[in-house]
This record gives sequence, C-alpha cells and structure tokens, in this order.
Amino acid sequence: MQQIIFRKATIDDVIPVRQMIERRIEYLREKDIHPSWADRDYLNVFPMEYFVGAVEKGSLYVGDMEGVIVACATLHDGDFPRWEDDGLAAYYVHNLASDPLYPGLGGDMLAYCERVAEDTGRKALRLDSIKGNAFLENFYKTRGFMFVKKTCDRGFYCTLWEKRIGEK
Repeated sequence: MQQIIFRKATIDDVIPVRQMIERRIEYLREKDIHPSWADRDYLNVFPMEYFVGAVEKGSLYVGDMEGVIVACATLHDGDFPRWEDDGLAAYYVHNLASDPLYPGLGGDMLAYCERVAEDTGRKALRLDSIKGNAFLENFYKTRGFMFVKKTCDRGFYCTLWEKRIGEK
C-alpha cells in the first residue's frame, strides 16, 4: 500500500475532500447502510463554504496518499448543544470520512485525530453517530469509544461517544 500522510488541510484540499465525501455517500447508498449521511442531505448541511471555513480555522485534517485525499475529519473545540461544556478539554470530531476505494482508512484517520488531541493536551476525543447506525456504533466501540448518551439536536437524533486520551 502507498504511504499516507495525515496533515492539516490546505485550501487546495477542499474540492478533493468534497469529491471524496460524495463517493462515500454514494457507497453508503449502494451498500444500503441506513441511517447514514445519504439520508441526511449531507452535502447541503455541509456545503463547500463550510470546508473552506474549516481550513481557515485550521480544523480540517486529511489523509493524503501521494497527492490523493483519501480521508478527512474536522476537530472542534466544542459541540454545543449536543455536548454540554463539562470543563474537560476535548476535541469533537465531525465530518470523519474515508474514500471507499481505500477501505480501512477511517480508523487510521480517527487514530490520527487522537494523536492530534493528545499532542495538544486534550483529555478526550468526542463524536456522535446517527441514532440506529449499528455499523458506525460498532466502529467506534472497537476503537475504544464509550457510549455516553442518546440525544437530539435540532431534529438530529444521535448517540454520543467519548474516548479518554492517555487512559488504557
């Protein structure tokens, strides 16, 4: 397999990130994985401008395989109202995706996010999954994430997950 470099995204990565996410959505439709991004009008909820803003804030990260963007995620300092501010220094992961042409990279991208969190002194990595997506729930559990609670944020029913950094 070719070498993958995980790094902060640049403005030149925005279009390839969007194209990779479009491939992921199509893959979810083809595999009939529900509920998923394909069911939630993802491309309108997260338009191109969102990813441009994420680059400007330094919160978009990518997996780059010899010039091809094969994974991405955004890291945020908070996620209110989904997550209440409990004072714990955490990163909140959103937009985690990997190219379906390169299976297994979602876990690698998530592991990179964990390293970024640890390197910046964060004590936890937090994320959510669409309520009822057993595939994604299992994906997070097998990577050490613990169930926190089920919640609803503006009509988005989801499950919250957390992984403490540095705890074995």
